[in-house]
Amino acid sequence: MAVTQTVWGGGVWIAPGVHRKKWTWGATSVSGYSDMLSAAQLPHKTVVISGPTGGTTNVRVEGAQFPSGPWITLTSATGAALSLNSAIAGAMYVLHENPAFIRGRASTVTTSASGRPDIEITSTRWM
Repeated sequence: MAVTQTVWGGGVWIAPGVHRKKWTWGATSVSGYSDMLSAAQLPHKTVVISGPTGGTTNVRVEGAQFPSGPWITLTSATGAALSLNSAIAGAMYVLHENPAFIRGRASTVTTSASGRPDIEITSTRWM
């Protein structure tokens, strides 16, 4: 029996059952929300937050059961909220929750190279 995998919100399939989505706040970006990702049928998610994000930037990974929210800050497998401040470089987390929709959020993003965070999420299912 074949398993149908539908992912909404962009990204790329990098292997069978493995999907990757990257959100980048570029030189012209302002603070705010990324586009949404819906990959609930791929329940195992790893998030990499890279930067550095600059001194006052706050980066969050949020989830919701509906596109309109309410949006909550997700937690890692260790129970830590994925709401991170300042000089983040290569931090990796395994998500505890698997909501229907996931998005990145950044506040106080600067247009300098030291203030542009990236959030990359890899979604997989056990084969």
